[in-house]
Amino acid sequence: ERGSSYLRVGDVLQIDYVEFERHGAGGASSMSSHYFDLIIRLRSEQEHQFRNIQRNEYHNLFDFIK
Repeated sequence: ERGSSYLRVGDVLQIDYVEFERHGAGGASSMSSHYFDLIIRLRSEQEHQFRNIQRNEYHNLFDFIK
């Protein structure tokens, strides 16, 4: 299953921080360890949450964001 989400260009310029949150820590089911969440917080304190991203997308997404 694939999906797309977008941030406006003005929002991208106002990013305060980006946080990756790994699933599956602490004995959770092995299926959940295949996904992670991405949280983007803007300087206006608004947050955009992207959930259940497949773990194999992590490095590409990380390289794109940095």
